[in-house]
Amino acid sequence: MLTSCFSLSLSLIMFSTRLHFPSDLDELRELAELLKFYKRQHTGYVLLLYCSAYLYKQSFAIPGSSFLNMLAGALFGPWHGLFIACVLTTVGSTNCYLLSRTFGKRHIVRLIPYNFICVRTGAILSEITSLDDIFSWRTLLQLLLIACMALLPGALIRRYKTEEEHNNYMYKSY
Repeated sequence: MLTSCFSLSLSLIMFSTRLHFPSDLDELRELAELLKFYKRQHTGYVLLLYCSAYLYKQSFAIPGSSFLNMLAGALFGPWHGLFIACVLTTVGSTNCYLLSRTFGKRHIVRLIPYNFICVRTGAILSEITSLDDIFSWRTLLQLLLIACMALLPGALIRRYKTEEEHNNYMYKSY
């Protein structure tokens, strides 16, 4: 058992440049041939590698699972591949949901103002064709509006905290 783990690890290190997520059909074909070769002696390890890669892509919503679905058919046959792909899609999307529900809300809500500012600024900059456009009233007003929107959440939080502290102080003093 230890020898097979060592030989598989060594083989994976030697062929690590060939093991990557496929981005086109030629790469998919090459990867399928390589994994079929490994599967002859190490079926369990290939299944574990495939499941880990699929769950990684699904759990973090990384595009490209259609290539992994095709790889499942090539490696495990149409019926076993279909079953494996369906189970992994279900588990991976559930993981994605649980990760988003647990960690996503506070990060996404915090990043909305920053992303809006960057996207809007990029849209404004894409319309600028000369240095004179930078100093046009329209561009300056748009950038000023974006700057105000960037400052608004901090100002509201500061004001809300000040009012809350004042109310707590008034409540405690009576």
